[in-house]
Amino acid sequence: MMPYLLLQIVAVPLVASVVIGFSRTANKSRKSSWIAIATLSYTTLLLGIAGLRIYAGEVIFEKYPLGPEISLNLLADGLSLPVALIINLICVALAIYSMHYVEHRIELIYGEIDPQTHDIYYRRFFLLYLFFPTGFMGVCFATNLIAIYFFMELLTIIPLYFIMAQFGYSDYITRYKVALMCVYWGVAGATLFLIGIILGYTQIGSFEIAELPRLTGNSLTFLDRFDHSAGAGEQTGRHSPARVDALGSRRASHLHCGPACGVCQYRRIRGRTDPYPSPCEVIFTLFLCRL
Repeated sequence: MMPYLLLQIVAVPLVASVVIGFSRTANKSRKSSWIAIATLSYTTLLLGIAGLRIYAGEVIFEKYPLGPEISLNLLADGLSLPVALIINLICVALAIYSMHYVEHRIELIYGEIDPQTHDIYYRRFFLLYLFFPTGFMGVCFATNLIAIYFFMELLTIIPLYFIMAQFGYSDYITRYKVALMCVYWGVAGATLFLIGIILGYTQIGSFEIAELPRLTGNSLTFLDRFDHSAGAGEQTGRHSPARVDALGSRRASHLHCGPACGVCQYRRIRGRTDPYPSPCEVIFTLFLCRL
């Protein structure tokens, strides 16, 4: 059994990025691109090994404590592993495609530059690019909300801004303006996510995703407000018969969506069997209200 399997999948691209940053290449060498491709091929192999173990019925869980309430917990199961594998394969394909494409972009943007400067830009692209698989794999496997927030910021702040600003389209000023706009929106969205994490922690005392069902019935949650408004509507007769029937059926049998629904499959796989409606039930019921 390979030790630190999931940690390797998450951390190896970041280590390879540091290696590319300290490496020195000859004139117009593609060494950095080959390092990136070899790294992502290795993580794809690790994902294949993890997939075989999961196919045999195993759930892979690794825990790395970072503090009293914060730990890097990584979980690979029948939902997170396929998503991570697809993303990693796309990253491999993009790395192979970028070998020639980045050279073309450097020549198009910066014109005739000396080979040493060309190599600096070429290495810089693949150094930044490897932050993407690290962030994506972290989001796929992390079970801790603070860890997910960190990996989301890793995707937004570091690689996205510099790749868009230095290798994007349009003129110099427009590229940096668009890159800054993406960073601002990314940070704004992540800040709202962090506020939600903190509010959840104040209610349940945990950052773990598995503990989020304990928020059910809490006055801060949407589902609680939905249930209360639904109950009030039934008492006053404001809802259509279709909606009342849908709500009654849900409360009677706690129906969930079919096996094709990824959101509800996620709830089942991660143990979310509470009697409150699944996200797709909420959407379906709201749709019936328009009838």
